Amino acid sequence: MKIGLVKTMLLAVVPLTIFFTCCKDKNNPTPECVAGTGGAVAFVMKPQHHGKEIQSVPSYPDSAWIKFNTSDFPGDNPALYDLIVVGQT
Repeated sequence: MKIGLVKTMLLAVVPLTIFFTCCKDKNNPTPECVAGTGGAVAFVMKPQHHGKEIQSVPSYPDSAWIKFNTSDFPGDNPALYDLIVVGQT
């Protein structure tokens, strides 16, 4: 009997919690996450091809081309990207 009550409570509480925590703050129109180079997030990238690590060499170092605030592919032109980070050799 207690297990049925717990399940019922979870089915009622979890959706309400998700609904109320995922609402946008109408009083604060500026987003909390702003894309750019001034943030506190650090990425460690290890490029791979078919599960094998790609080694960076001095004559052709690895690079990461970064475009902020988009989920679309900007193309092959380096001028279309916001930041290009050259890997360590």
